[in-house]
Amino acid sequence: AIHWTNWFGEWLFLYMAMEWYKNVKMFFSSARGRDVLLYVLFVTISAIFWSVLTLGNSMQTHYKVKLTIDGIPEGTTLITDAPEYIDVSVRNNGYAFVRYMVGAIPEVLINFGRFADGKGRVVLAKQNIEDLLREAFGKDASIDAFSPEQLELRYTTNPGKKVPVVVDGDFTSDLQYVVNGNVKVTPGYVTVFSDVDNLSSIEAVLTKHIVRHNLKESETVKVALLKKENVRIEPDSVVVTIPVEPLVSKEQEVAITVANCPEGEHLVAFPATVKISYLVPLSVYNKNTSQSPVVFVDYKDVQNGKNKIPLHTAKSNVFQGVSLPVDSVEYIIE
Repeated sequence: AIHWTNWFGEWLFLYMAMEWYKNVKMFFSSARGRDVLLYVLFVTISAIFWSVLTLGNSMQTHYKVKLTIDGIPEGTTLITDAPEYIDVSVRNNGYAFVRYMVGAIPEVLINFGRFADGKGRVVLAKQNIEDLLREAFGKDASIDAFSPEQLELRYTTNPGKKVPVVVDGDFTSDLQYVVNGNVKVTPGYVTVFSDVDNLSSIEAVLTKHIVRHNLKESETVKVALLKKENVRIEPDSVVVTIPVEPLVSKEQEVAITVANCPEGEHLVAFPATVKISYLVPLSVYNKNTSQSPVVFVDYKDVQNGKNKIPLHTAKSNVFQGVSLPVDSVEYIIE
């Protein structure tokens, strides 16, 4: 059954193709068909003549020409960034532009040894760049304009220096979350290349300023390093991880401690403990450590004629939103 189905499909396709051929042949055999053929012939001839006349004329086109620096010796590092492209306006006949369209756009190749002055600079004057562009596009091309018109690059043969990366950022978490722990940087150290004076003054490299607000989970972001003049940094970007955790509510009975009590005296608070509630990062809560917020009274708050002293909580990067059941307690001084 499958064999007969395939045979029938092939036969039907062949029949339809033959019918279409007959209809086309019949159409072009008619007076109207001959008129259409004549029209197409004249249009084709006109297009050919137009192409020949147009391509033979001088034309101007704008290109972005890739620039490559070749032949950099081992141990030598460019410390200023060379432009990736040269914008150039070229005048030539249309046939040349067809070659560029079909093939690749010419590239400019700068030989390091040819233009390095041996004193830390690679210098190309306007005429040098124009000559290189003329070599790339051919002697029959006219270079009307280009940018940049001159290049001055700095290089060094000094070995690199490893320095730490410092994150410049503003991070805040959403409610019931906290940025817990140190922000991680990968890699933590980068290599800087420059002249001797610059290298001696560089002790660290900053990232570009990062802003992340209302974070609900840890976030990883790739960020560029802040560039310095005549300094190359490798790598030029790092990965920054901002650790974010949910906060968990906890209650605990803690002892009231005393601060700034003079030698020879002893302040006793009543009650000696207080039950507090606070928020703690999930990782700390799971560790079930004996750490707890510090609640204390300050001897400097003692006032004559008053039998109560205010309660304070110590600042902490771990414990958040510490809540006290009372704001003061009674005391005696022994």
